[in-house]
Amino acid sequence: MLQAVTDLKIAHSGSTTRGCVTVSVGVTTVERGGEYSHEHAVHEADVALYAAKARGRDGWSFHERSSADTGELPQGDGEALQSAG
Repeated sequence: MLQAVTDLKIAHSGSTTRGCVTVSVGVTTVERGGEYSHEHAVHEADVALYAAKARGRDGWSFHERSSADTGELPQGDGEALQSAG
């Protein structure tokens, strides 16, 4: 998806970082039957999205929830986050 949008070369004259539109994606998973709500899943994906943006945008990040997670936003270097860009 990222490459497809890049290939379109849609001008973004209002951007101070890139001349064309880019995509940043945050992904997470939830287990069926778990104690997760829709709002929680969106929050977890948001954590991943902002991690992708913090790395310079135009990338993706996956937030994997571990049993040690408390539901709070990660502090420090975001060890639970994996990304490519």
